[in-house]
Formats: sequence, C-alpha cells, structure tokens
Amino acid sequence: MNRSTLVLFISLLLIALISAYWFFDTQQITEPSFTHTKEEEPDFFMEKVNSVQFNETGDARYRLRAQQLSHYPDTDISELTFPFLIIYRAGEPPWHINADYGKVLPSSKSDGEIIELYTNVIVHRELEDGNTVTLNTEKLIVKPDQEYAETDIAVKISSGPSKVNSVGMKAFFAEDRIEFLSKVRGLHVPIQ
Repeated sequence: MNRSTLVLFISLLLIALISAYWFFDTQQITEPSFTHTKEEEPDFFMEKVNSVQFNETGDARYRLRAQQLSHYPDTDISELTFPFLIIYRAGEPPWHINADYGKVLPSSKSDGEIIELYTNVIVHRELEDGNTVTLNTEKLIVKPDQEYAETDIAVKISSGPSKVNSVGMKAFFAEDRIEFLSKVRGLHVPIQ
C-alpha cells in the first residue's frame, strides 16, 4: 500500500468515525437543564413533598410527591427531584407515574397544572382483572386536571405479554385510551 492510499484510507476512516460520533451524539435525549443564574435563586424549597389536589366534591384528584421541590419566582416554575404522581379515578385503580426529574409549570385556566417529567419515566396501572399496564419513556408531559399525558419521543408500553413501541403517544386516562402517533410496532397476545 503506497503512502497516498494510506493517507486516503485514514482520512476516510476519520470522517466515518466523526460522522458516527455526531449521529449517535445527536440521537441521545438531553436531560433537562436545571441550571440557573445567580439572579434566579429559588425563593423557597421543600423536601419530602406530599401535595394532594382535590376535586369539587372533596375527593382526591391527584397526589404529587417529590424528594425535593425548588421554586423559582422569575419563571414561576418548580423543579422536582424524583417526582411521583398518582392520578385517582373514582371506583377504579389509580395511575402511578414516577421519574428522576420534573418541572411544575405555571398553571393556566385552560390546561390547569402542567407537570413535565424527565428521565426514567414509568407509568404503571394495575387493571381490575389483575393485569398491569406499564409505559416507559424519557419525557412525559402530564396534565393531571385533564387526566391526560403525552410525549413526542419513543415510548414502550406493555401489558402482560403484549407490547407496543411507538414514537409519540397521547394518553387519555379518563377514557382508558392511549393513542400512538408514529412508527408503531406491536405484539398482541390475546388473553386466554
């Protein structure tokens, strides 16, 4: 192998390595940025948070627990460490949602409270027939007042031996309905 062929081979190999690094680096989900400037110091923080929201009749609508909550007054955003959310349904098993990180965004009259969850997000519900539904993703936006959640990234859902993979999902908890948005692949095993 002459010198010019060796230089060409090494150059092509280097370009391939840089391209592969760039591709895989851009495919990874970045963790949420929880860095703040000095002016954005929290005005309060809490540890071992346990908050319950009630409906008009006084029944628990949902419960939010977190290891720590820090509130930032400039944006009115509360950051959560290890949040755990329970969405209650009258006469039915609740939905359990946990993650490594989260944010409670400012409430709006149309959407109510919005909770963004990040990293190792797991949604779990035991069904009345003894089976379970489990959903795994890396990002989930939850609107507990509307009993609704969505993601625009990869999600895996399993119930017994049945499994569905999708990119993007909308969950309507009140209707026990999940809508898959794209690249849906699944395996359905009928219950005997």
